[in-house]
Amino acid sequence: MARTRRHMSCTALLVTVPIVPPYSPPANGPEGGGTVLGGCLQKGSWESQPDPNLAVRIMRRAIALCPALVPAGAGIEALSIVRHGVGLRPLRRGGPRVEREGGAGNGGVQIVHNYGHGGYGYQSSYGTAQVAVRLVAEALESAKTKAHSIPISHTQPKL
Repeated sequence: MARTRRHMSCTALLVTVPIVPPYSPPANGPEGGGTVLGGCLQKGSWESQPDPNLAVRIMRRAIALCPALVPAGAGIEALSIVRHGVGLRPLRRGGPRVEREGGAGNGGVQIVHNYGHGGYGYQSSYGTAQVAVRLVAEALESAKTKAHSIPISHTQPKL
């Protein structure tokens, strides 16, 4: 498996908007509700600060797609921005790494990896967490089996 990693940043704007039929109302979250207008994937970027020019482009496109986001004739200045955020999403070349490694060649230490999901980590977290839990259980069972199979001569102190 490839071990090199790529990185990307993902920008999104959260705004409060009126309920626009036939759309559903915004979800109420810890931020007090809001609607994500859009985002942008920027490969190789570790920039943690929002890009104001990108924000303007996202807002203009959102209003062009759904003019009811603002009063008739209004522009982006009529949007009520709750938050403009940037999320850093490590992405592993070749896809996420969800596997167990180690054992005898690693001093008996076993490691379960679960990383590199990129921008879809939240969506895949339940599935990959279940796989990781199974791998940990297998590692523990393997360690328990090996502990019971050590010959007595190996457990006696050398004199």
